Amino acid sequence: MTFTLLNRLTTPGGGADTVACGLCAHRCTLRPGQTGFCAAIRNQGGALHALADGRPVVLHPDPIERKPLYHVMPGTKLLSLGTLGCTMTCDFCQNWRIAQARPSDVGAIIPPEAVVAAAVAQGCAGIAFTYNEPTIYLDYAAAIMALAQQAGLLTAFKTNGYLTPEAIDVLIPLLDAANVDLKSFDDRFYQKVCGARLPPVLDAIAHLHRRGVWVEVTTLLIPGVNDSDGELRALAEWLAAVSPDIPWHLWRFHPDYRMAEVPPTRLADIERAMQIGSAAGLRYIYASNAPGDPGQHTSCPGCGAALIERVGNATTAVQIESGRCTRCGWVLPGIFAVHEVTQ
Repeated sequence: MTFTLLNRLTTPGGGADTVACGLCAHRCTLRPGQTGFCAAIRNQGGALHALADGRPVVLHPDPIERKPLYHVMPGTKLLSLGTLGCTMTCDFCQNWRIAQARPSDVGAIIPPEAVVAAAVAQGCAGIAFTYNEPTIYLDYAAAIMALAQQAGLLTAFKTNGYLTPEAIDVLIPLLDAANVDLKSFDDRFYQKVCGARLPPVLDAIAHLHRRGVWVEVTTLLIPGVNDSDGELRALAEWLAAVSPDIPWHLWRFHPDYRMAEVPPTRLADIERAMQIGSAAGLRYIYASNAPGDPGQHTSCPGCGAALIERVGNATTAVQIESGRCTRCGWVLPGIFAVHEVTQ
């Protein structure tokens, strides 16, 4: 592919053919032959090249609830696309076999037209760019999203939120929904554990919401690491200040990658975090990977009715019409028709 968008976001780097990448908040300055922090962007002769572009290693349908997106067309499925590489190096990465792998520009290319055709053929409501950070193949994702819109499909990002404002602005006309990982509310955690910083993630969440993308946020609770009452309270209060209607997904940690010695998250700690979030003013808080937990359901803030019931990654009952509670008429924020966001 021609990396038009990728190179539109570059700036001169102060040397012959040296450029600064503008995809993510690392803003790597790359000399010819160098790759960025993500190991997925390379300077080739003064122009940036996305190594993972067009070469998905994951391409299959998923329930939309798995992203997780709970306020977006419940009960539908998305075609999930993922490549290799990431803009963070999280020690607890739950998809480390692909996200922490080194991408290359070797392998068969699946063109954007084929991805959209596969989504349509498999009865998907849309396409999700997920399992690793989609920012690293921005041109490929944008080409797919443009075609998806023409086909009446939803577009969604599962992202770590380390995008630059410029990259977000490129995506705004093409992106319907995003689930952003807010991994901690401690910048020291981000630096030590993720190889990143907290402020750009907060900026991205606020920017996406402000520009009309439907945003849901996920926090993986790691026992004894990022789950103190004080940190969770500060995170929830910040999120509620952006909007109390942003769904907050609390995700159970399981030992993996470089944190294999840390125990799994207890359900009691998920429930404690839910109480903290509710006290902070968040209206929609979910125990998203705790099958059977009532915290997976969506209740109406107006009358208390169960609006959406879920078991695991499946929606089992929906009591809304055109985004409204069928009992009291409460408007549930989200996307319940393609490209129509209610906030």
